[in-house]
Amino acid sequence: SLLIAPSISNPILDDAIDSTYNTTEFLNVHLIPHTHNDIGWLKTIDQYYYGSWNNITWAGVQYILDSVIGRMIREPTMKFIYVEIAFFTRWWNEQSVATQIAVKTLVKTGNLVFINAGWCMNDEAAVYYEDSIDQM
Repeated sequence: SLLIAPSISNPILDDAIDSTYNTTEFLNVHLIPHTHNDIGWLKTIDQYYYGSWNNITWAGVQYILDSVIGRMIREPTMKFIYVEIAFFTRWWNEQSVATQIAVKTLVKTGNLVFINAGWCMNDEAAVYYEDSIDQM
């Protein structure tokens, strides 16, 4: 839990915080690890997946999945949200049967959640509904 300290001067926050705010109250902040790995933005899907050409941008998606899934298997309270099915499909096809069974269990228990149902993350800032549908 985080204690909100209204004594910090911030004109935007000062207007938003009610003057009767009780500083003994706590705000619970939930952090949910998730992905947003671009497919083909600055590098090819292979370069993003394998982590090559890191001078352009650092990314090695297979290592993200390897480390997160491994950690989730060891820590049953951990949650993770995954979006880019193009990368997940590639990773899934490279896994052992034992890992696939463990991942299915993580999905069944709600620890690993797939959102957006798209091959990649669609533009969420200025999205047009047809673009979101095209990603599915």
